Amino acid sequence: MRYRPQYHFTASHGWINDPNGLVYYKGHYHLFFQHNPDSLVWDKMHWGHAISEDLVHWTELPIALYPDECYENDDRGGCFSGSAVIVGDRLFLFYTASSGGYQSQCIAYTDDGFNFHKYDNNPVIMPHSGIHDSRDPFIFKRGNKYDILLGFDGHIELYEADDLRYWSDKGTFFSFDKSTGTIAECPSIFEEDGKSYLSFSPISYGTEGHNVLFVEGNIENSIFCEQRRFAADYGPDYYALQTFADKRGKRVGIAWANGWQWMRDFKGFGPTEEEGWRGFLTFPRIFYVKDGHLCSYPVPEAEACYKELVIDEEITAGKMAVSLSDTDSFHLSLLLDPFSGDIPPMEIGIYKDKIRSLCMVVDYRSLRVFLYENSAKGEIERIFSAPILQGPLSIDIFADRASTEIYFNKGFSSFSINAYRQDGFSGPWLRALSGEVRVKTKLFC
Repeated sequence: MRYRPQYHFTASHGWINDPNGLVYYKGHYHLFFQHNPDSLVWDKMHWGHAISEDLVHWTELPIALYPDECYENDDRGGCFSGSAVIVGDRLFLFYTASSGGYQSQCIAYTDDGFNFHKYDNNPVIMPHSGIHDSRDPFIFKRGNKYDILLGFDGHIELYEADDLRYWSDKGTFFSFDKSTGTIAECPSIFEEDGKSYLSFSPISYGTEGHNVLFVEGNIENSIFCEQRRFAADYGPDYYALQTFADKRGKRVGIAWANGWQWMRDFKGFGPTEEEGWRGFLTFPRIFYVKDGHLCSYPVPEAEACYKELVIDEEITAGKMAVSLSDTDSFHLSLLLDPFSGDIPPMEIGIYKDKIRSLCMVVDYRSLRVFLYENSAKGEIERIFSAPILQGPLSIDIFADRASTEIYFNKGFSSFSINAYRQDGFSGPWLRALSGEVRVKTKLFC
């Protein structure tokens, strides 16, 4: 197929969006996801299901959760997003049931990872009176108790339990104003290097082109105390991040590689309906702290997908573009060293076709990288920017047909953007906007 990624997860057919219930259980990674198997648009959500041994190569399984109970059987509702937890030998799935304009929280469970049963006394958390939006439970253990984070309009609520069937509302865990967004979708939290990192996707947040917010801080008396905040990714196609601990104990996250129509930079879901599918997920990333900053970079198994080393040399880029390849799937690894001399602004092309082009400009003076999506006439259609560090700059570009993920200094910052190349496309390429730039270049296909 022309657009379907080779290494990013897609369902065999139908619509998908948020990743759900990421967990390592009984020898397999389990990935659940928001899924409409009957159409290529969002509607009546199910929980799709896939398993993997390496987080990259997935086997799609039968649907795990159908919206077949009275509290979730709604054409504009269903089984919404949630998370997973292992207790003893049993895997529990927590999800939002949406019906009649209200949202409640429910449990399903399995003893083998393949056959799922819904709790007889669902829902276990009822909606607040008069509140329509309370969703996407993220369950985690803190001390001897279990906690759930639940997204509301303007805040995230904390629930606590000793027994997974009975929950107490502990009040507001974290609040934010309208300049941040409205409903806090898909909250997630983890600890790394002595800090807590809270992530969520606030609706209408993407005013700068990014759509997942990280807040660094600490939990004090069941309230999250913010110290600073930053984007999880600076591109337009990164939403609904969920994180979990992999079998190595590393913190790994997967996001939906797209967005919603209300986002300022929304450009549609692409032409994949011609192939009978719509939506895919990002590469799994390992989240780690370096020099006090939370970074994220694809798991080694993703990087290993690009096996053939095609270019390995130092390239001198001048005003004439240096073409590197004409493939739509590659890993381009670049290293620029400002200590070897002043580096003028440099253009790094991703692709160009008869409709548009995608390229970056590295500007050391402002310590920013700018990502441009231009029309065939050279007019700017969209522009995004990400911070970079002083000193040597490594750039890793992973193209996988419709997917493009770009990482700076092994994940200090990143862009995720989808690209639907047309016939006759070219790219990638290197070009100095003035003078010359020496670039250590490796290209894997």
